[in-house]
Amino acid sequence: MLHPEQPSITPKELKDLFAHLNATSETGYECDHKHTLTRDFLQKRNLPVEPTLTWLRESGARCDCEVIFNVEADWQDDFPGWNSL
Repeated sequence: MLHPEQPSITPKELKDLFAHLNATSETGYECDHKHTLTRDFLQKRNLPVEPTLTWLRESGARCDCEVIFNVEADWQDDFPGWNSL
């Protein structure tokens, strides 16, 4: 799958975002159909918020749960070194 141009966030930071969202969803968090958790994660780490959210939307994620279901799986499949990050 072709991905839109990734903003200035490293693959490790992206993997950390996915891990954060997955861990939070396992606590019973219900998605509010926004990027609330993603925005908070990016802000706390001083990462580019709006460019990253735009990129995630273009990659098929219109909310936090779609980041996990629509983006994470594609990235794991497309990058063979994913597990070593």
